[in-house]
Amino acid sequence: MVLHKFGEKLYSGLVATMTGHLKEIAKSVEAAQGAEFYRVESQKFIECCDCGDYLKKAERRLNEEIDRVSHYLDPRTEKKITNVVEKEMIENHMLRLIHMENSGLVHMFSDDKYDDLGRMYNLFRRVPDGLSKIREVMTEHIKETGKQLVNDPERLKDPVEFVQRLLDEKDKYDKIINFAFNNDKSFQNALNSSFEYFINLNPRSPEFISLFVDDKLRKGLKGVSEDDVEVTLDKVMMLFRYLQEKDVFEKYYKQHLAKRLLSGKTVSDDAERSLIVKLKTECGYQFTSKLEGMFTDMKTSQDTMQGFYASHPELVDGPTLTVQVLTTGSWPTQSSVTCNLPAEMSALCEKFRSYYLGTHTGRRLSWQTNMGTADLKATFGKGQKHELNVSTYQMCVLMLFNNADRLSYKEIEQATEIPASDLKRCLQSLALVKGRNVLRKEPMSKDVGEDDAFFVNDKFSSKLYKVKIGTVVAQKESEPEKQETRQRVEEDRKPQIEAAIVRIMKSRKQLDHNNLIAEVTKQLQSRFLANPTEVKKRIESLIERDFLERDENDRKLYRDPDVVSLKTRFGSNLESIDDGEYEFVEFICENMVSLGASNLQSIVGDSNILPFYLEQGIANTIGCLQREGCLLRGEHNLLGEAFLVMASVAGIQQQQEVLAWLLEPLSQEWTHSEWQDKYLSEPYGLVYLFSEAQVMWSSFHSVTFFDKALNRSGIKKANWNPENSSTPDSTPINPILIKYFVLSGSCSYFPATSHYTLSLVSICTSNFTWRDPSCNDHE
Repeated sequence: MVLHKFGEKLYSGLVATMTGHLKEIAKSVEAAQGAEFYRVESQKFIECCDCGDYLKKAERRLNEEIDRVSHYLDPRTEKKITNVVEKEMIENHMLRLIHMENSGLVHMFSDDKYDDLGRMYNLFRRVPDGLSKIREVMTEHIKETGKQLVNDPERLKDPVEFVQRLLDEKDKYDKIINFAFNNDKSFQNALNSSFEYFINLNPRSPEFISLFVDDKLRKGLKGVSEDDVEVTLDKVMMLFRYLQEKDVFEKYYKQHLAKRLLSGKTVSDDAERSLIVKLKTECGYQFTSKLEGMFTDMKTSQDTMQGFYASHPELVDGPTLTVQVLTTGSWPTQSSVTCNLPAEMSALCEKFRSYYLGTHTGRRLSWQTNMGTADLKATFGKGQKHELNVSTYQMCVLMLFNNADRLSYKEIEQATEIPASDLKRCLQSLALVKGRNVLRKEPMSKDVGEDDAFFVNDKFSSKLYKVKIGTVVAQKESEPEKQETRQRVEEDRKPQIEAAIVRIMKSRKQLDHNNLIAEVTKQLQSRFLANPTEVKKRIESLIERDFLERDENDRKLYRDPDVVSLKTRFGSNLESIDDGEYEFVEFICENMVSLGASNLQSIVGDSNILPFYLEQGIANTIGCLQREGCLLRGEHNLLGEAFLVMASVAGIQQQQEVLAWLLEPLSQEWTHSEWQDKYLSEPYGLVYLFSEAQVMWSSFHSVTFFDKALNRSGIKKANWNPENSSTPDSTPINPILIKYFVLSGSCSYFPATSHYTLSLVSICTSNFTWRDPSCNDHE
């Protein structure tokens, strides 16, 4: 009452003073007794509680202190008070809680305890290194679980189940990180690195993921909504990103896609194209260009067959032939194994061959009978009729029984000429699969032997009119097939490694060995993990072909040979080009050479189409640009060198043809009668000819072009056959030009002096001897 009578001002002041004293007392009490209190209590809790219960009690104590501060104490004291609780109840027992038996972090992961995991994350984030400890344990647990999965022989027996287990594990930890760990990016990165680690422990992971995709796109996604299809494809792409050998996946995926397209067993073309778009986004155009080419071939083949039957209306009533014309290079490499087709089908095939080659010039067809299918109408013992869907090999076998009741294995093999391994699988599927056994085998056994005999199964019956008879084939590759696939992958990697080396050296100009290896590995890691030993071999190969040169003083230092020599090779012709134009010309020419050396096969695929690809106007365009002064002789030769190196993948004969039309403009000039009368009628004519700077430099560039292009392509000049080096539409290279280029290959560089000019002339016209009055010491 007294305080109140003196007024509110006095009352408020006394309350504030008393409150301040109480706050100071609270600080000292908490400091003196709080740490000890929580130390004792935490020890008590951890001895009698499991991890989940302990975390609940710690969370409750921490919330109590925060509430107490907000109601009674100065807010500025909250940090100090909560630090005491965090240190005594969390930090001091952090490792024990994480590794607590039957209730620790690993147990929470295994039992999907999202609430406990979220509570641990929220408490541990308040103490130093708390989250890093959780992250370390999670990473180790995922890696260990993954190693057990990839090393379990039982799991590896079913590739589809193996990949599904991977996806289930990924979904599980994604959910944990999303709901319990607040979608923490550091935990997501740890999860990704862990999966990448153990997935690549299994060398067959690329094959298994491709088999999983094949299963889903054949039947697994039938009747599934478009949204669910996209979810499944996105999950597949997630696993694909973890692969270090993406090019191996590409090999298997291409094989499986080819089988789906050719058999018409894909669930949805839209789903197929959607996955290719995702792969293209992830890895670029080059990764999917051949896959897209496969779809293009399927569409083109439909148009081709419509044209074939439109031009042969008499074939409508007979057997029907459907041909898929596949571009070599876009489709998986297949050994061209032929078999003896039935007479009626063989006649149809020959008609199609004549039609196709008549409408497409310069192409070759080779039948891939091992990739085809057929529909046969069959009548069995009691007049029961069925339509049998079989492979081409199975068709060839079944058609033999139109003229025979009994055939031995050897008779079938001799009549069809089907490879033994394929024939045995074919006969197994026709005679030994219950419900599909349209043939009988004697003696009855699980395997097909060379002494077995086969008969038509007159008692065959089925509830279905259309009966599909599959081929007995292993889902996974055999050991020889694995070796063959691996060998193809290694061969395909060589040009990619070389292309990366050339690109890096064109950019860096000079680089030591270790840094070059590191940059090549980094540049190729989006497709595969480059082997340093293989990179070293590719470096040596490029040095031999003059794409690289080793420093004379330091063997571990490499240089781009064109850094200094480009202007030297071009000589005075480049003096009139400003820096900007020169850089543009240099960029085009050098990258054309790099393209020719490394990437041709992935562009044109079949080496046999190379001459048609190059001859259609390229030579005329280059010659026209040069005549109009838009393309200098040195630039012309660099472009020609690129095309010649590109031609090297097609073989010596085709390379000689390309060389012939590249040199044709010069050949036509040298064979002109007036030109020969002026310069070739006497020895001094050549001296006058090479005294003209423009002609001398033009000849110099032609010599270096011829010599360096053959050197880079790996063909020796001694093996070059000039008699066969003419194109169908052009004249052979003039004999004088032949002798000039073949003999002058050793003069790959010479200064513009009288001494070396006379030496060159003496090589070109070695049947003459003369003296130049100005140089008495040289004949």
